Amino acid sequence: MYREQAEKFIFEATTSSGNIDDYLNFIQQYPTGSQSSKARNILYYLMRDENRPRPASVDNDSLRMLDARNKGYWVPFYKMDSTAS
Repeated sequence: MYREQAEKFIFEATTSSGNIDDYLNFIQQYPTGSQSSKARNILYYLMRDENRPRPASVDNDSLRMLDARNKGYWVPFYKMDSTAS
């Protein structure tokens, strides 16, 4: 319990700048920590927004699949029912 709280505090303190390198350092120091997955999730979007390549240490099949799905853009549209009066 206390370890999780300590890791959460460390995560918040060391990544509060929003700097990609701070997230990478946190993940390197606490690869299996309770906040590691949260750090990876945030890091994915930070790196994607800056078009930076992902280091092998945080890359995996799921992220590559997500990259493929996010290529291009999505446009929502409404299709009217032709049978409606």
